[in-house]
Amino acid sequence: MGKSYQSNVFARSLVKQYPVAEHSEGIYIYDTDGNKYIDGCCGALVSNLGHGNTEIIEQVSKQIKELAFAHTSQFTSKPLEEYAALIAEFAPGDLNYTYFVSGGSEANETAIKMARQYFLEINKPSKHKVIARWTSYHGNTLGTLSAGGHVARRLRHIPQLLDISHIDSPDWYRNPDADPIQYAQLLEQEILRLGPDQVSAFILEPITGSSNAGSYSPITYYKKVREICDKYDVLLIVDEVMSGFGRTGKNFAIEHFDVIPDIITTGKGISGGYSPLSAVIVRQHILEAFFNGSGQFSHGHTYCGNPVSISAGLAVLKYINNQQMVDQVAKKGEILKKELERISSESSIIGRTQGLGLMHGLEFVVNKETKEPFPREDKLVEKITEECFKLGLIVYPGSGNVNGIKGDTVLIAPPFIISEEEIYLLTNKFEQAIKKVESTIDKMVSAK
Repeated sequence: MGKSYQSNVFARSLVKQYPVAEHSEGIYIYDTDGNKYIDGCCGALVSNLGHGNTEIIEQVSKQIKELAFAHTSQFTSKPLEEYAALIAEFAPGDLNYTYFVSGGSEANETAIKMARQYFLEINKPSKHKVIARWTSYHGNTLGTLSAGGHVARRLRHIPQLLDISHIDSPDWYRNPDADPIQYAQLLEQEILRLGPDQVSAFILEPITGSSNAGSYSPITYYKKVREICDKYDVLLIVDEVMSGFGRTGKNFAIEHFDVIPDIITTGKGISGGYSPLSAVIVRQHILEAFFNGSGQFSHGHTYCGNPVSISAGLAVLKYINNQQMVDQVAKKGEILKKELERISSESSIIGRTQGLGLMHGLEFVVNKETKEPFPREDKLVEKITEECFKLGLIVYPGSGNVNGIKGDTVLIAPPFIISEEEIYLLTNKFEQAIKKVESTIDKMVSAK
């Protein structure tokens, strides 16, 4: 007889036995077997304010009673108007207008479509091509998978992908002496190759998420990218689905680099995990092009701007502002950074640690001098995340950052509400897991 599948859920992995999450509070998730886990990555950098925040729960519950749904082709709503106004104050520069959707993939696909229609509105119909970077991730729809530069994720769907150009992402760990300007000029070279009259947008993550955990470039790189986009009339789209809304110790990660993009996409932690939500935030000139042109954006989803998700996002942003959470993230991030750098210096397999605020990535290598990655078949990052999980710590794994296939990383990104004592508890568990994996590797080497 063949194998028998025991659930009606079509799970992400059909061969993994998942524990059943039962309840959560603060930085912890509890399962039905009584196990307690530190949510060291907020699921996928989603539960930014931790679990069980009564202020947000009360606001969402109130909204469900008052108005659970109103389609945005027919109505606006009070929370929608208030939230958009508050984001205009929170976002940098003249990023004053927000289009709401439900998830990060939707946000990035919306931004790409918006860039195309923008140039139609200003009578530049030939501008339609998008440029992105290798070693990036922008979502799992076919459009955003096409924009993403994560080779392993793209492989199965190559026949279905859109024709989107990619340039190399900087790898400062392996090329520490490289010139940031030269890396940025790869964008200009690609624009010229495609034809400036063809290119509509360039999309990048200011600090990389799961595809190259916590990596970012010197400020001169971003400033040169902005300059090139301005020179050739190309919209700069910054993907802050993971890094936005205070995660890096600034309102948005791009603010570390003193650059104003044309479009910011964001999601995940925007609503703290209390309801699906994401957003596309645009500058004044983009809104004006649509307003003075056709007067509408030819796009939409059923749950765009739905009152329940919007009320969750509004409550989260009010809490962030009222509790001065962004400043707290910056301060707590320094403690986390110091501890992770200590663990890295004492480890034989951690090659680098890099990040901002409460978003830090670590990369694992066979040899710290040569920076050689582990073979993918070793499933090193899977072993690390499994050991962390056994110890009651959840971290976010990544792979393929070196050549699209090789490379093992984790992101550590705990809730903003984590205490200093809890940071030490988290890093202690992480250090224990690393030592356990290191001892396993040593035994394997000795056996050979």
